[in-house]
Amino acid sequence: SVAQVIRKSSEMFGKCYRTGGDEFIVIGVGDDVENRFNLVMEQFYANIDKINNLKEFPIEIKVAMGYCISQNQDDAGLHDILEEADSRMYENKKKLKLIV
Repeated sequence: SVAQVIRKSSEMFGKCYRTGGDEFIVIGVGDDVENRFNLVMEQFYANIDKINNLKEFPIEIKVAMGYCISQNQDDAGLHDILEEADSRMYENKKKLKLIV
């Protein structure tokens, strides 16, 4: 269900890729990426809220998300971009655990 929400929420922004297990990457390119990304995230969390409000699952779905916005188009920078997004995801995951 979450994978479908990720795909649906991000389809107007860019491409979504599953990188393993429960981890996904959404890559957007073009103008005004940061504002478009923020709209995608608003839509994503609204869709997660809809799923939770339906109470189809025995527990509330929570999603830890990290991101990196970069102007770097050099493949050598990809590792750093992924590392920054991963670091932010773990920060977000810690915050979510405190909310429980």
